[in-house]
Amino acid sequence: VACRAIRAGEEVFNTYGSLSNDELLIGYGFAEKCPNLHESVSVGVDAVTEVARDQGLAARMVRICQMLNVDEDDVYEVNARGQCDEGLVALAYLLGLT
Repeated sequence: VACRAIRAGEEVFNTYGSLSNDELLIGYGFAEKCPNLHESVSVGVDAVTEVARDQGLAARMVRICQMLNVDEDDVYEVNARGQCDEGLVALAYLLGLT
């Protein structure tokens, strides 16, 4: 579907939207060269808990999770620009990992 009339022989472009490489690969069979600014990584609370445990902060982590109503299976996203969910920032800050 075009958003305007296209003349015969005119070059046209296709956009796939703001998709990560895994979404592009699964949906369209290709991936972009790095850096794909729509990439992200998932950071699970279980990974934060492991870091907290390694730093001797396991008890503090339990209290923070209770205070923030965070479950062990919650997941936060960090994108290619380094932006992440506020919940992950709050956990790191309250644990003193920042």
